[in-house]
Amino acid sequence: MLRRLLCLLFLLLAPGLALAGAQVAGYDIETAVYKDLGRRLTIDTVAEAHFVAASATMGLGFDAPVTWLRLTLRKPASGVTEPDAGQPLVLVVGPYQLDTLHFYEQVEGRWTTKIAGDRQPRNTVLCPSDQYCFAVDPRGNDSTTVYLKVETTGFPFLSAKLIPASALASVTAERAAIIGFSLAVSLTLWVVGLMLLKLEPAVTLQAYGVHQLIVTALTAVGSGALSIPAVSPATTDIVINSLIILRTASISTMGWLVLARYEKSALHKRLFGGSMALLAIALLLLITDQARLALQLNFCLQMATPFIVLQRLMMTPRPPSALRNALLFGRMMYLALLILGCRVIWGWDVIVPIEFGALDWRLNGAPIGVFIIWLMLAENNRRVANKSDKYLKIETEQARLRAEAESHLERGAMIDMLTHELKTPLSTIRFALASLNRLFLKPGPAKGDDEHNFVLRASHIESSVSRMDAMIVQVAQAHKMDNFTVSAAPEAMGLQALMDDLVRPYASTHRFKLDIEPGLLLRSDRLMLTTLIENLLSNACKYSVDQWVILTVACVAPTELTAGRDGASLAVIRIVVANRVAAGTEPDEARLFERYYRHQAVSDLPGTGMGLHIARSAASKIGAALRYRFDDGVVSFEASIPC
Repeated sequence: MLRRLLCLLFLLLAPGLALAGAQVAGYDIETAVYKDLGRRLTIDTVAEAHFVAASATMGLGFDAPVTWLRLTLRKPASGVTEPDAGQPLVLVVGPYQLDTLHFYEQVEGRWTTKIAGDRQPRNTVLCPSDQYCFAVDPRGNDSTTVYLKVETTGFPFLSAKLIPASALASVTAERAAIIGFSLAVSLTLWVVGLMLLKLEPAVTLQAYGVHQLIVTALTAVGSGALSIPAVSPATTDIVINSLIILRTASISTMGWLVLARYEKSALHKRLFGGSMALLAIALLLLITDQARLALQLNFCLQMATPFIVLQRLMMTPRPPSALRNALLFGRMMYLALLILGCRVIWGWDVIVPIEFGALDWRLNGAPIGVFIIWLMLAENNRRVANKSDKYLKIETEQARLRAEAESHLERGAMIDMLTHELKTPLSTIRFALASLNRLFLKPGPAKGDDEHNFVLRASHIESSVSRMDAMIVQVAQAHKMDNFTVSAAPEAMGLQALMDDLVRPYASTHRFKLDIEPGLLLRSDRLMLTTLIENLLSNACKYSVDQWVILTVACVAPTELTAGRDGASLAVIRIVVANRVAAGTEPDEARLFERYYRHQAVSDLPGTGMGLHIARSAASKIGAALRYRFDDGVVSFEASIPC
């Protein structure tokens, strides 16, 4: 992590690194600087001033209206030559925002002056459009000294570099390429912002579009690539400085808009409003010809902006972690950049390791553009994720509502079934009771027919009550299955005795063909096993067309289908209950085990349609496989239970 931070810090500083004491065209160059705070020096008295050694890139400061730069060229020791030794030299000075430059060179014992700057007519010498050039002719002297007097209040940095005259064309082409590339980057970022704004009309993108338009205009006007002859140089300076202040305002506005969508902060709102008011005051100072004070105020607000954002992030930690980290990192880098230039801005130092300008990639909108594009993509991804979560919640809620609706329908079906099924036995009971009342209330001694009718009515009542009880028990069983837990200690049961007990209630009305392998024992849950077989027998007896039911119980040898989880094969107890059904009454295999399902052809027979559903639930509780088969009018249910 530390290595990454160091690399990023190097990238932050690298574009402006400069070295002093270079050798050009066979000459050793010595650079020195003097700040004339009192404006007392002239070219005739400048030699008396105490100059301080400086690099080719230096800070002027807002409080130094006049700065003198001294360049001394000395021939190296004899025998030291370079391919371009003895060539004429050119002093290239920048940036473009420097107001007035006086270049002094001694010719035949007299000082000659050349004037340049953004408030002066352009030099006819071939020179990069964002810099100024002065020819230097040592004339074969062992030592030559030239002076550069800088008067400016608009830009506190100065870059001065001597190059061979033969290299001027390549330097000019290089600077033109840099200007073109910087303008292309600014315009491209602006167009990208407009495209994103068309796709998504967000306020943040609107602010970014305004910001990038300001940056593009500042790049064009501040580099000299765009100049309007009808506009005076003083007005051009005001325009450039106004764009610098507006750039600070747009950066602050974007920071505010990015965080405004999250938890509100009254303090952050007051700080942002105060900074905007101070930037408005800075613009008023520019109009009233107080450029130095306006730019100082702008720089103070630039320093304060990262702290305002940091306060917002620290006091209300609601933004997403990715956005929070990106803002923290970006603002810290922005603050580090400003701190590095702070000593120079206020005139505390003349040597500076970095160089700023209208073409600086750190200020041309590229970092902010990348951040805004990333932010929009992240916001879009967040919206997509939220929409997916929303749809998932809707689908979950719909599934819940469907389940509730199905549950209501199931309850309704159960109520309808019970209403229909209980109506018949209740009518039978009511009729039988009425008949009994008439028999008991009939005058005279009882006759044999009366006794017969009494027994018949009593049997009807008993069968109806039994039928009602069976239905109630079956409904209770069905609802009990969902929450039933099989015993952890299964019971060993003899299947012969169990089957005899289960068949006995139906022996008076049906005939059974039993084929039970003698001596079979099964360890299982007695209640679930009994429920399974009892419901299969009840179903077979109810729908058997010839009153015959076949019950087969046998132990089956292991097969691949009965392999256990560890790969070992298991033997199974196979219980088969079969009966013949009337033609056209065979059940629908797809709906056979549905709760309340009954074939239309047998809807007049008593029943709830839950017997097979209960049987399958009981089979699953004890790990049995329940299968259905229909063959030549015979319905068979086969339960395979692991031994």
